[in-house]
Amino acid sequence: MGAGPAASAAAGTMGRATEPTANAEAASQRNETPQAVWAEAAGAGLVSEAKLAAEAADFAGATPTADALWQKADSLLRQIYHGPVERSRQHHRAFGQALEDLVRLNPRPAAYDWATLEGLMYFKSADGRLQMLNWSVPNINGSSSYGGLVWVERPTAAGSETTEGNGSGQTAGKGAAETNGRTEAADTDGGRATDSSAYLYYNLQDFSSYQPYPEALTLTPAQWWGAYYYQAVEHTQGDTLRLTLIGVNHSQSRYAQKVIEVLQRLPDGNIVFGAPIFRREALPQSVPPAAKGGGHTVSGMVPEAAYPNAYIGYKPQGAGDADEAAAYAPATRRNAGVRQTPAMRRIVFRYNPRTDLILRYDYQTYRRYRGAKAKETAAYMIVCDRLMHDPLSLDQTAARLVPAGGVYDAYIFQAPYWYPVEDVIARNPNPERGARNR
Repeated sequence: MGAGPAASAAAGTMGRATEPTANAEAASQRNETPQAVWAEAAGAGLVSEAKLAAEAADFAGATPTADALWQKADSLLRQIYHGPVERSRQHHRAFGQALEDLVRLNPRPAAYDWATLEGLMYFKSADGRLQMLNWSVPNINGSSSYGGLVWVERPTAAGSETTEGNGSGQTAGKGAAETNGRTEAADTDGGRATDSSAYLYYNLQDFSSYQPYPEALTLTPAQWWGAYYYQAVEHTQGDTLRLTLIGVNHSQSRYAQKVIEVLQRLPDGNIVFGAPIFRREALPQSVPPAAKGGGHTVSGMVPEAAYPNAYIGYKPQGAGDADEAAAYAPATRRNAGVRQTPAMRRIVFRYNPRTDLILRYDYQTYRRYRGAKAKETAAYMIVCDRLMHDPLSLDQTAARLVPAGGVYDAYIFQAPYWYPVEDVIARNPNPERGARNR
């Protein structure tokens, strides 16, 4: 079946964190969208519109095979990245449907070697019950929008599987029976689904171009703040699975963005994006004792009392450049690229599109205090550049934020929260010696 179904090497299990593919890492570090990386590939040919039309005609009235669907998906993905940009949205919709049809034929992990579809990112939870595909779509104005497909296996007690969709989640009807409004799978094996009817499917709809400030929002798949993810970190909180996703977003033309997002799989199998697990205060052991009569704030974070008109995700009506400049004023916080809200459900970094921003899950060192003494401690963390305003520019908006250079901050996980830490010591220690929070 070629490089598609039943390929011998499946994409790696997530575990603690997935490694970004070479293409995704290159795109992230050079602040480029995936199509720029694709353009470097030698001999990447386009599939003619006539061939796509012929394939569509062949599928009409017939059940496509996995091989045919794989070839269709591969053709459409090439059209998205190499074809006429004015047709990219049409190809994007057809590609999403082809992927869903393909996954419904066999939703199990390792059914397909997704890594062979260049430019398509694949993530899988450690238990294999949640899988995600993610891709980028170029827009005619030079920005990008994003696509995603998530499918979730819903376990129940006594080795049976049930599915019940709402929102944009959909259930497959094959081998299922209706019982009190719930669709029960007929084919299970030891508590694991062997039939696509035991899965929920979510087509993610990107609204990031319409919602530039999503920090405080809890979003459904139909209101997803889209991004092209290149790393994921997995944690659990009770029966809820949380994937902390790290990605890039180019939906705005004035500035570039990178995001730390949270995908939650709830106990009933539904998914939501965003979780209030990002603390405003520093990791307690990472700051020196406060001076007498003083205190410590991280990244210039100010008490919530200083936010009489706290930003809750939507830009105030009539807000313009003056409001944006005030929100990113140096006096507000040290890492000026991060907009603070009372309940942050994701972290969005905004910066000059002509610069680059480091944002990755890595093994680095920070200062850990016991009393007045500091000890350098290695741990896994999400490392980021500290952003500052370009001193040569009078424009104080996000479009003129640049990395300070050689100054790094981070977010360290101590269950169930991510805590900010300043002044990470980026010396690339050896992770084989162990980490405190792995």
